Amino acid sequence: MEDKRTIYVVCKGTEEGEQFHRSFSIEKSLLTLGNLTTLKSKLGYGSRDYMYYKRRSVDDPESAILQELEYDVDLSDMVDSCQDENEIRLVLSKNQATTYVLP
Repeated sequence: MEDKRTIYVVCKGTEEGEQFHRSFSIEKSLLTLGNLTTLKSKLGYGSRDYMYYKRRSVDDPESAILQELEYDVDLSDMVDSCQDENEIRLVLSKNQATTYVLP
């Protein structure tokens, strides 16, 4: 049985100044930092650009906190925090986030 995750990606700070959205389906076993970095690259972002995931707030499940995704330990935290939903929400940005809490 396949264990799939849906990845929703919000791309900010593109050269055109626009924001766009994409979604992908991926098997959990293929959910690696290397594959996410490749996805980031294919969407036009470089190694110095930022990748975050939206982590649901424990105090308020309606809001989320942006967590930077840079190391394997970050990926493990992301997978654990998104385990119940089977959905992962990523934010790619050319600029570092100044606000980390999202409605």
